[in-house]
Amino acid sequence: MDAESSRLNPLTTPLRIRCMRQPANNLIYRLVTVLAATSLLASAPFGTALAQPYPAKPVKLLVGFPAGQASDLVARLLADEFRKELGQPFVVENRPGAGATTAADLVAKSAPDGYTLLVSSSGPLAVAPSLYARLPYDTLADLAPVALIVSAPQVLVTAATSTTRTFQEVLASAKRAGNTLNYGSSGNGTANHLAMEMLRQAGGLQMVHVPYRGSGQAITDVIGGSVDLMIETATVSVPLVKSGKLRALAVTSTQRLPQLPDVPTIAESGFPGFESGTWIMLLAPRATPKAVLARLHQVTEQTLGEPRVREALAAMGSTPVIASQAEAEIYLRAESSKWARVIRDARIRIE
Repeated sequence: MDAESSRLNPLTTPLRIRCMRQPANNLIYRLVTVLAATSLLASAPFGTALAQPYPAKPVKLLVGFPAGQASDLVARLLADEFRKELGQPFVVENRPGAGATTAADLVAKSAPDGYTLLVSSSGPLAVAPSLYARLPYDTLADLAPVALIVSAPQVLVTAATSTTRTFQEVLASAKRAGNTLNYGSSGNGTANHLAMEMLRQAGGLQMVHVPYRGSGQAITDVIGGSVDLMIETATVSVPLVKSGKLRALAVTSTQRLPQLPDVPTIAESGFPGFESGTWIMLLAPRATPKAVLARLHQVTEQTLGEPRVREALAAMGSTPVIASQAEAEIYLRAESSKWARVIRDARIRIE
C-alpha cells in the first residue's frame, strides 16, 4: 500500500485477543477465541486495513451534454488520466436533458461514496438555480466542488464588413437615442445572452436581444450582417476572426487573449472588474468523504499539469485552472451570486 493509500485508509491498532488460561485443545476455549475475533473484525469501522483504497471499483463521470461538447471532451480527458493514475476505469456517461440539469440532479442524489461524479459547466451549476422556477437540486447544498478544471473566455464580435470597428463605438451607439443596435444569442438564459445582459446593465446600454436555438445560426447571421453583435466563446469566435469573417471588438476575460493580443478587454475599456466566460468543474455529492475529495483533487491537479493535457485544452480554447478545493467552492458561490443578480435585474425566467 502506497503512502497516499495509507493516508486514505489508516491502519488501526492490530487486534489483540487476551489468552485465556485454558488448555490449547480445550474446545470451549477455541470457540470463545474464534467468536471474539469474529466480533472484533465485524465491528471494525470502514476505512481500516480491511477496506480497499479508493477507488476499489469503476467510477462514473456524468456529463449533462451530448458527446463532443466541451464538458464531454474535458470529462474524457480526465477519465483517461484518472484511469492511469488510480487504476480503475472512469466511465463517462452522457445524460443530456433539461439544460444539462438532469445529470446534476442525478449526481446530487447519488450515494456520496466517490463513485458517481459530475463534470459540468457554469450553466447548470451557477445559472440554472436562478433561471429556472423549479430545480430538483440545490447546487451549493447538494454538490461539493472537487476542482475547477478550465475556464473559457468569450469575445464580443461583429461582422468583418460592419462599420463598427471598436468597442467604444458600440458603447456610443448603444447610448444614442433612437439606436436600433441588436445582438444575437444561442437562447434565453444562455452564457452569451447573460454576458451581453451583464454588459448592458453595467453600461446602461439599449440593445435588442435576438435569441436563437443554438449559436450556429446566430453566428451565421452576425457574419451576414443581419445581427449586429454577439458574445461567443473564444473556441468558436477566434477561428472566424482569424479567417476574416468576424471582427473582434473586446474580450470578456480579465486578461487579453494571446490569440488576439490587440483586442482590449471589456474591463480595461471602462468597466473595471468585468469578467464573463464559461468554465467547467468536477463535483461530487456534498457528503462525500473529505479524503476521497482530496484524492480526486490531487489527481486533477496532476492531470492539468500534464503538457499533453494542457495542449489538448488549449486546442479547445480553454485554459487550465489550478485552484484549491476551498478556492473552487468560493468561486462557485461567487459565480452563483453574480448571475443571480443579472438574471433578477433582467427578469429572465424559464419555467
